[in-house]
Order: sequence, then C-alpha cells, then structure tokens
Amino acid sequence: MKKIFVSVLCLLVIAFTSGCDLLDDYSSSSNTSFETNQLYEDVSLDEITFYDSYTFDKSTSPLDLPFNDGTLSIEEKRIEVIEYAQSAIVAIQTLNGSGSGVIYNKSDNYYFILTNAHVTNGVNKVLVYFGDNNYIDGYVMGYDDEKDLSVVRIESKETLTWIPLENVDVKKGSTVYAIGSPLGLEYYNSVSIGIVSNISPAKIQHTASINPGNSGGALINSSGQLIGINSSKIAEVPTSDGNIAVEGMGFAINYATINNCISKLEVNHGLGLETILIGINGLSIQTYLLIAETDNYPQLKKEYIPENMYDGLIVTAVEAFSPAHLANIQAFDIIYSVDGVIISNISILEEMLLINQNKTFNVQILRLVNNNFVLYNTIVSLK
Repeated sequence: MKKIFVSVLCLLVIAFTSGCDLLDDYSSSSNTSFETNQLYEDVSLDEITFYDSYTFDKSTSPLDLPFNDGTLSIEEKRIEVIEYAQSAIVAIQTLNGSGSGVIYNKSDNYYFILTNAHVTNGVNKVLVYFGDNNYIDGYVMGYDDEKDLSVVRIESKETLTWIPLENVDVKKGSTVYAIGSPLGLEYYNSVSIGIVSNISPAKIQHTASINPGNSGGALINSSGQLIGINSSKIAEVPTSDGNIAVEGMGFAINYATINNCISKLEVNHGLGLETILIGINGLSIQTYLLIAETDNYPQLKKEYIPENMYDGLIVTAVEAFSPAHLANIQAFDIIYSVDGVIISNISILEEMLLINQNKTFNVQILRLVNNNFVLYNTIVSLK
C-alpha cells in the first residue's frame, strides 16, 4: 500500500514545542494508491535542468475574476470559486507515498507546484496527477524541511490554471476551503469547508477537515485566493487517562512563511535557508545529517554533531553585527535550547523569538573545541 501523507502534531503541554510525527499510512481495504501503468523511477540531480532565475508570467488575481464582481449569490460564488481552485490543485505520487499540491506560478512552459517537504521527502522526481488518468513528470526544484515546503516543476504546452501567491489579510472567522486528495486518488480534489480559528506567525489554524493525502493541498479563502498550504492537524491529545480524539484542528503554512523561502526553492535545488530574526542560517540536526558530506554539501561535516544527538539547531552562517554575532554565536555552533525550551528546528526557534515580549533570551549552545563539545550559555538581545 502506498503511503498517504499528512503531518499530525503530537500535542503535549505546549503544542509548538512538542514532537511531530507523520500520519503516513492509511489502513483501509480500499485502494489508496495511484492506479497507473506509467513506470515511475527516481532520477539523479544530474538528470534535472536547473536555472539560476526565471521570468514569471503575469498572473491574474482571483479578485479580478468574474466570480468576485458581486453579481452572484453566496452559493453561486462558492461553487465557482471551488471550481476555479480545483483546476489548479493536483495530486502528487512519489516512491514513498502520495499527497497534494497547488500550481502557483508559470514561466513559459514551466509550471511550479507548492507542496509539503514531507510529501516529496527523499526523491527528485514525482508523478503529478490531474485527473482522468492524466500524469505529468514533475521534478523537485528545492525543499525546506524546517518549513515543510517543497517546489515541484512540471512542463506543459497546454495552458494550465495557477493561483498566485498573494499577501492576504487573514482574519479569525473567515470562511476557508481545504482542497486536496484525502485518502488517495479515489477522493481526488475533494473539498471541505471551515473557518479560520487562530493565527500564529507561521501557521493558520482552521476547522476545514484535512486527512492523510491532504498534505500540500491548498487552503483557499471565499474569494478564491491561496492563503496557505495544508500541512498538519492535531488528531489526539495524550492525557493521564489515555489519548483523547481531537476534531477541527488543522494547520496550514501561511503566506509569510512561504514567501520567506519560495524564491530559494525555485532554483538550483535550494534548501531554502533564510536568515531568521537573530541573524543566523541553520538546519535541524536531522536535516543536517541527511545532507552532510553529500556531493552537494561536502563542506558540511558529520563530525560537527555529537553522537546520538537528535535535538538542536546547527548554525550554518552568522550575519555580521547581528544579535547572534554580538552574543558570540559562531558558525557550526549548535543551539540546544532557548529559555529552557529545547530547539529541534527553525520553526520552534522562531516561535520562541516571537512570543518573548522582553526580547532577551537565554541561549544554550554546544561548540566543538579541541575535538570536545563544550556547553556555553549566552544572552541574545533583540532590543
């Protein structure tokens, strides 16, 4: 059985600092895999053509389309918005499983698809499904495990619909639609409706139903605008009396998070490393170990990581005169904790930096000194 992806947050006392598992296998007697006679084999990076830049075609905002001219009833508009959005939503098959994606940009005959990094995890080639047994080969341009984003490029001489990324003012209570392929191809391009229930700096919490296979699919507002990429949900909460099922707590990656790294994911198989608030670039330990000493990253040495260490953020670059630099944080230091909270990825670090009103942080770092790892404490100030 093919795996069908959605990320499920394991909610502990603090959801943002808890672990994250993938609900990556749907146990059912129904067929959840793609039925296709098309042969699928992964390719090496050498077989993919990458470009340093693209000239993107002019896009049309959904706000300028006829269904937003005010002449339709609420139900008529909803139907047309969903039909428009569905034409840009695809299903994605990899060697590891299947998920969803949304076409968001175009350059000549190239179209670009946003999905989750955990959907394209570990492969360079995917199959992109458009319905009616229609597949197109897609190639992973770049991915960012920390943001859980990936960009896939396809080529088509036929004109396809794409929904541009726009900076939309998202408000609690707004109507949203989640579109994707929950539980596999049998439910290709399914739609669920909900409202925005909460907003954090990186995610949109909503009540639209999402399930395994929705990962990478679009979160659309009532005007047809793309406001997020569905990535995870809280399915249950552990308590002293056992696990309690949770409903209506889905999460989508928001525009700000996507916009911060999208241009780096579109070219040269980028990892989407961006300078975060304190002035560093970094990778989680697990991502670092995955790419260290490979052909693309020979400068990243596994010896910089202590044995059996899985939590922490390894610093790959520090901006001069940034808060991190002034706190004597150096390249290849490992940020282990901030204000006592263990840092396992960039998202957790960013959340910590944003929620602390004092803007002064106690940071624990590990540094390799004379072949030994030494624990240091430092103060980072954003004041």
